[in-house]
Amino acid sequence: MPALLRELDEALGNAQPEATAIGALLAKHASFFAFALGLSTADILGYQQVPDEQIAQRLATRLQRALLFARINEFAVPRGTPTAIRALLHVLRHGEIGGSNVGEFVAKRADALAPLLKMAPDILRRYTGECDDYVARSLWPSARRAAWRAERDKGARDAVLAQSAVETFGRGVRWHGERAYFEPTRISALLRSPSKFVRFYDQRCIDIVISRDALKGVLQVWRELYRDLVLYADPEGLHARWKEGRGGFNARSKRKEARRARGATSLLPVLLSHSSYFPRGQWLGRTAAQNVQ
Repeated sequence: MPALLRELDEALGNAQPEATAIGALLAKHASFFAFALGLSTADILGYQQVPDEQIAQRLATRLQRALLFARINEFAVPRGTPTAIRALLHVLRHGEIGGSNVGEFVAKRADALAPLLKMAPDILRRYTGECDDYVARSLWPSARRAAWRAERDKGARDAVLAQSAVETFGRGVRWHGERAYFEPTRISALLRSPSKFVRFYDQRCIDIVISRDALKGVLQVWRELYRDLVLYADPEGLHARWKEGRGGFNARSKRKEARRARGATSLLPVLLSHSSYFPRGQWLGRTAAQNVQ
């Protein structure tokens, strides 16, 4: 919320009958307040000698409208928000005190918005011709809740997909000694999880924790640079190799960092199955690139 609006709100709340400090504040930032309050610059300058108490009575409603639009503008739209709600929030951001465009927008899209806002379409159509600030005040709470619900539902879906990816990933590794080889494309499925770290472990030799950023880096290298990238884990960490082993990098285990990251979603466990092994006697990088499924 703009600091000047907060300052004006505080000043109106402490208005004194004989003081003229609010008029001075308005005059100092006349252009800003004219735009925010839907008045002309001349109107704002005209308050310079008006007692604070009178200004508070005249501007209280306009200020509350301006504060509402400021809150809408500062709202960070969550990921997964439906397109119709995103469009509504965009229109609400551009609402004007005294304007009537938002109501027209809502009425035309009543059928699409109604189930998301949990309101009847006929009620939304009634906003035709209503002032923007009235529509914003009426629909802003519902639009915000709809965006939050979408974020929560997307998180739940991602968690289910991530769990399925974990099970598939664990069964898809190929072993050679103490090395577990992965197909790089499978990394993207693990990144559906919001977890900051992924724990790769088996029942014998590997128990490492790799950061989400490292996994994203591996996937980016595979997609943009080296399609022959070979990826494997061992007791030391996660390793990527390309050009038959001439290039690569290593991501060391981050167990201490993961321990410091608190929260139920900070660590995604992936159990590596021992159901598949590489044949001996071949160059392992080419074999991995050809055979890891």
